[in-house]
Amino acid sequence: MPTPTPFLNRLFRAISLGSAAAGLLAANIAHAELSVAEIFSSKMVLQRDKDVPVWGWADAGESVKVSFGGQTATAQANADGKWMAKLSPMDANAKGQTMTVETAGGEKTEFTDVLVGEVWLASGQSNMVAGGPDKPTGVYPHYQSPDTATAPMRFRTFGFGTNQEPVERFPAVYSQDEDREWKDLEFGDESAIPQFFARVVRDGINVPVGMIRVAFPGTNQTAWMSKETLEQFDGEGGNYYLDYKSKKDKDLAEKPKKTKDGTTISSYEEFTEYQKQWIDDPKGKGRYPGGGLREMDFVNWPTTLYNTRIHPLAPFAMRGVIWHQGEGGPRGGYDERLIAMFKQWRELFGQDFYVIWGTLSRDNRQSPPLDPVRSSFYRSWTNNELRDAINIADDKMEYVEFYDLGHWNTHWIQKAESGRRMGLAALDLAYNQSHIYTGPRMADIKADGGTVYVKFSHVGERLIYEPSINGVSGVILIDANKEPRWGNVEVINTDTIKVSHPDITDVAVIAYGEASNPLETLFNSAGLPASPFSKAFKDLGRFKESSDAPDIVKLMEKAKVNLGIGHVRRDGYSFDVTGKKTPDVQVQAYIPAEWTNVAVQTQGEPVPFETVDIEGQKFALFTVKTNGTPYAVTTKESAAKFAPIHRY
Repeated sequence: MPTPTPFLNRLFRAISLGSAAAGLLAANIAHAELSVAEIFSSKMVLQRDKDVPVWGWADAGESVKVSFGGQTATAQANADGKWMAKLSPMDANAKGQTMTVETAGGEKTEFTDVLVGEVWLASGQSNMVAGGPDKPTGVYPHYQSPDTATAPMRFRTFGFGTNQEPVERFPAVYSQDEDREWKDLEFGDESAIPQFFARVVRDGINVPVGMIRVAFPGTNQTAWMSKETLEQFDGEGGNYYLDYKSKKDKDLAEKPKKTKDGTTISSYEEFTEYQKQWIDDPKGKGRYPGGGLREMDFVNWPTTLYNTRIHPLAPFAMRGVIWHQGEGGPRGGYDERLIAMFKQWRELFGQDFYVIWGTLSRDNRQSPPLDPVRSSFYRSWTNNELRDAINIADDKMEYVEFYDLGHWNTHWIQKAESGRRMGLAALDLAYNQSHIYTGPRMADIKADGGTVYVKFSHVGERLIYEPSINGVSGVILIDANKEPRWGNVEVINTDTIKVSHPDITDVAVIAYGEASNPLETLFNSAGLPASPFSKAFKDLGRFKESSDAPDIVKLMEKAKVNLGIGHVRRDGYSFDVTGKKTPDVQVQAYIPAEWTNVAVQTQGEPVPFETVDIEGQKFALFTVKTNGTPYAVTTKESAAKFAPIHRY
């Protein structure tokens, strides 16, 4: 822990949050004792191989000296009391050292057990905060660290409050929170993506890794952008920032928030004043921001989280950013805003760091299509924009496909595999290693009459095609009459497929994976499924999204449960049912005509079922528990293969 200083305990009681000039943390300081920016603490990790800025506040004109690792850097506080010193690039060091910060006047602060290694920022919304089990899925590699990986990993949460102006410092209540310091990374029930990302990166380079998490659940992307960047985009009123802010202001004015003490909050200015009162005297007022208000209700104005999470963190030295957000939108121009946001962050930090983002999850409550139809749901549109963002990104930016990992719940389970993929992407992108971290991605596409040639990147050793249930290809071809058909797929070399259909002489549209819960038939050599893609060679307008084909699994009674269908293959499929009020339900499961022997099981144990014939198609009827236990319907020959699968 740093040597105690009265600065944080006294000075910030005088902070005026209502000041438009300095926002959340304005203060008129007659005498400022030495302080260091809040991101610095004992047990921190400093970025290797880069200049390391260290900054804080002291009396105007005061000389400040920073000593660490055999180096000494000096700085002088400016007229506002801010000083910044820079340590020269250092090699990685897993042995804790002490950083000393002292003024010419004799004030001194020490941080102990400081490491040098790799620092990454984890940002976004709730899936960057939520947990996930460290358990095998039966589908993806169950990543475990080798015994040879011993370098420490450290973790830090960062940021406080909300504000509509950028802040530099936080009030004393922030520093009094036990979580507001660096600590050893312990694998637990939250921040699973950053945890597993850190583990994979650490294991790959065996140097200390520090993760800084600034994510916030339920937030939209504009909250993480600077005002100046948002103003570059057009809104309905001509200025995206003003347009989006006016909508949020209008919503609050029409539906004010009321505190337990009867205070009505109908504008952000009123919230700012209430927030100031809580920070001045939080005792007895409950959890921030007090009065029964939810912080989440006030963070979704544009720029608020940039102002209080990103801006005060700069220019802390780091290697890169991992990002997951999108469920909160706003969609429409998301790809351009996202890349502009990352570039502005780089400018703020003065570092050309790496950026890796992930896509959103699917909705596996929908039955995978047995007919060649396209479908979508609310996350689909943002997902398209997340993928399109790579087209305007630079070579230090990359995305990782998560669509195959998620299920109906916004907070999908497989965070371990998500973090593994992001970690492998970092090793590939930033550390000159070669890894397969995402599925095949459409790189080039050409139509020649009734034939389409699709070339993929990220195939590893080769592209693999495996027809799915009923032998369907999963690739839709649509002609000029809007007639869709499953295309015939042929892999013609390591990275290219040829798709055609005898009844189509002129392809208007090709689509793969464009469904709420798509079939998976294209894979790379690591077994990761291809990202969805489509290409319209002719503009045919909207398409029918309905199908007359039966659902693969159907509930036979009304119940407040969620049915999730996953891992559909030619020789079997799995599903689960979750609910709290109904202990079990009866289901109807599709049996393809090509299956001669059928098995139903749950975790390797056989499940009794009845076979019925409905309009010439066969189904299995049986009862399942609603506790999320996976069930599998397969050919008897493939039963053992499906037994360990618990994909979601």
